[in-house]
Amino acid sequence: MMATEIPDSLEDTTKMSVRAENRIYTIYRINADQNQEMNYNAFTQHTPISHSSSDQLSQQENTVYMEIDAITPKPRDTLSEKEKSIRYELGLCLYCRGNGHIVLECCRKLLSAKVNNQQ
Repeated sequence: MMATEIPDSLEDTTKMSVRAENRIYTIYRINADQNQEMNYNAFTQHTPISHSSSDQLSQQENTVYMEIDAITPKPRDTLSEKEKSIRYELGLCLYCRGNGHIVLECCRKLLSAKVNNQQ
């Protein structure tokens, strides 16, 4: 697997990294299941693998959970009258400042739960 070419897309990179991680985990599990006392090399350090509940509790205490708020979009502030007039004069979108469309057609604007009832 190490002699493969560099992937061209993000999807291929993700697939390759998942395969590498699975192989590393498999090797780890194989080595963990074998008896560690069979290695007589004095220059390598092997710590015995313990599956006690105290180790698992200490690992759970050190767990850092992902902050969901960090990825949720924050509401935008309202535009000042000066900024609105500048965008009107330049023909820019009031939402994204893009050219060639208006707010109702803006692809960057998230769909809100409110429904436009105009007919």
